Amino acid sequence: MKSPKVVFYISGHGYGHATRQITIMNRLKQRLPEITIMIRSSAPRWLFENNLKCEFQFHAVRTDVGVVQKDSLHLDKKETLRQAADFFSNVEELIEGEVEVLRRTRVDLVVGDIPPLAFEVASRLKIAGVAISNFSWDWIYAPYVEEYPEYASIIKLTRGGYSRAELLLRLPFHGDTSAFRQVQDIPLVGRKSTVSREETQRRYNLPSGKKCVLLSFGTYGLKEFNFDEIEKLNDYFFIATFMLETSYKNLLCLRGHDLVHEDLVAACDVVITKPGYGIVAESLINRTPILYTSRGDFAEYPELLKGLGQYGHSLFIPKRDFLNGNWGDYLKTLLEKEFQWPEIDFSGDAKAADLLLEKLKEKDQ
Repeated sequence: MKSPKVVFYISGHGYGHATRQITIMNRLKQRLPEITIMIRSSAPRWLFENNLKCEFQFHAVRTDVGVVQKDSLHLDKKETLRQAADFFSNVEELIEGEVEVLRRTRVDLVVGDIPPLAFEVASRLKIAGVAISNFSWDWIYAPYVEEYPEYASIIKLTRGGYSRAELLLRLPFHGDTSAFRQVQDIPLVGRKSTVSREETQRRYNLPSGKKCVLLSFGTYGLKEFNFDEIEKLNDYFFIATFMLETSYKNLLCLRGHDLVHEDLVAACDVVITKPGYGIVAESLINRTPILYTSRGDFAEYPELLKGLGQYGHSLFIPKRDFLNGNWGDYLKTLLEKEFQWPEIDFSGDAKAADLLLEKLKEKDQ
């Protein structure tokens, strides 16, 4: 193959879509160093700069709506549908613009996680469009449309875009993917730490003699929680992946720019989170227990719980106890419970890279 160009359309909803595609991009670059990687996403540029081990071209583009979050634990169903309807009302102009840009740059393959427009663009360019995900937005939106049926057209439009995909590489813990014409299952994709626990503890100056707990709540942080409560948990040291205005003696706040997330997952004794694909995958791969609370009416949530039940060491904390800071008994129960980690296949990045290279070879023939 000559130097091929692959464009990745990535949802900006949370960080999980971006981080799993970053893992695949890194593997793809290993397999074929001369490949050019282009990224079109509303996820923050620094996320790619911090984690991609190769050069890339980045363009900030809102590729889909995802789900509108009030905060990390609460979503707004009606506003999600309203914004999705508004997005689709203008999507034709966006698609045509994308087609023109990619035609000039002579792109060879389109990968989407998981904006429907990616596959409309690929179809009009007459090149392969490959989806990679454990869910599709039509499946997520369906329960919301049942509540607000005036937005029913969104499901048809979303599924229409997915029907243009040549192939879905389906990740574990998946839901209904019937919108896609062809589906191939691949193993788990996620980031595994490559450094020792001790090295990470030194890098972030984590104290010895205390259990370290990672608070992983992505973009939105924890707006309702009273952090004064964590100072009562003297046996624990907490690391937050978001910033706070007030400092606490047993809490370290790190900005996304300043941390290697998978290293912290591996170095901590527990992760406290709401289940999303990215954090579940990283916790399973790095064998770190999860204390989790509900993430609301999101169809992916029960599927992720099944995965945690099969492969992970986890415990549920009711939202009331979570928000009130009643963490102590739950942490103690989780850490004292004996657990034998089962083997899990997390070679999905290698499998995906190989399949994407096959698509490029097909085009080259």
